[in-house]
This record gives sequence, structure tokens and C-alpha cells, in this order.
Amino acid sequence: MTGGLTAILAVGAIMMAIRSCGVTIGALTSSTVLGITVLWIGLYGVGFLLTVLPEGYPSPVRSVALIPKLLKGDSSIYAFQDLFLASGIISLTAAAFGMIVFSRKTFEPGM
Repeated sequence: MTGGLTAILAVGAIMMAIRSCGVTIGALTSSTVLGITVLWIGLYGVGFLLTVLPEGYPSPVRSVALIPKLLKGDSSIYAFQDLFLASGIISLTAAAFGMIVFSRKTFEPGM
């Protein structure tokens, strides 16, 4: 039971970061299709760059590969500590940047 809840938290943390980046990209672009395209190209690019980093750096691919061990109870929630921290930082940064850009975009003179 504990492993299942921790795995759900890990996947939720990844989805939180993707969602925050998606809302920010949506605030930056005027077209929905363009926003979705830019988001997924950026996510795939960043994911690829993180996979080629040495073992000492956190990688979403390595974190997702640990989920089956976590479900079996072989790992603890502390193995995902870096994932939760990185996801929170990415989400907060994307949200702050998106709010700043969207507020300037909405209240521009002449609109």
C-alpha cells in the first residue's frame, strides 16, 4: 500500500511539472496547437538532455525506472526526494514566469 501511494506521488510530481510548463507555454503562445507543439518538443529535448547526464545527476527516466521497485516495496520515498524537489522547483518557476508574462500580455496598452 505504501509503495503504491509513493508511486502515485512520483507520477503526480512529474505531471505537476508538465502541467505547470503547459500553462506557461499556453500564456506565451497565441495558438493552442503551437503551444502544445512547443511544450512537447521542449519536454522531449530536456528529457533527452537529462538522460545523457552522468549517474550522479537526477534523471526522469531513471526515476520512472525505479517505480516498479517502489511498488514492490524495495525502495523508500527518500529515493524520490530529488524528483519531488526538482518537480516543485520547475513548477514554481514556470508558474511565476507564466504569471509575469500573462499579466504583461493581458494589460498591454492599446488592447
